[in-house]
Amino acid sequence: MSPATEVRPNAWLRRPRRIRWFVVVYVGLAVGFIAMLMPLAARASDTEGAMAFVWTLLFGLVFSSPCLFYAHRVSRAGLWIGPEGIVIRGPLRTKRVAGNSAVSFEPGVGGSYGNGTPCPILTSSDGSEIGVWALGREGLVWNFEEYLEEMRPLCEELNGLLEQLYPDHVQTLFQPSHAGSTQLR
Repeated sequence: MSPATEVRPNAWLRRPRRIRWFVVVYVGLAVGFIAMLMPLAARASDTEGAMAFVWTLLFGLVFSSPCLFYAHRVSRAGLWIGPEGIVIRGPLRTKRVAGNSAVSFEPGVGGSYGNGTPCPILTSSDGSEIGVWALGREGLVWNFEEYLEEMRPLCEELNGLLEQLYPDHVQTLFQPSHAGSTQLR
């Protein structure tokens, strides 16, 4: 994790360099979309008038808006652990977990649609796992074991923070009892 980010309560935790890199890439893509349309807009304004220029730039803004939206979401990604609970804000969605239902943070691979991101994974008492994208690391699949080992001290710090803020938090996963099941024999 970046030296600029320390694990502490009531603060957004993220890897600033990783976040900045992704924001620059997506803003660059948006600017690139508009820049590619500028010659076309200039040519259209010469032949069709000023409204053609405006419509071409508006078209460019519409195409670049998803990149700008994603850059905004990425810039806000992070992990917040406070007395009210845990908030995990990713590029696409935000999840909230009650502090007492958090079991632990472990290094893992989150969001894997073919190739996931090595990141701390929060396991809650119901067995659900939530990856913390903002504290993750990009890399090649054959280096995942190395990245996961590097993440272990961070996960230990996060688990220490869980113990500090929620001393009575769940330590084990909920396992449904099969004793009450009704089966015909």
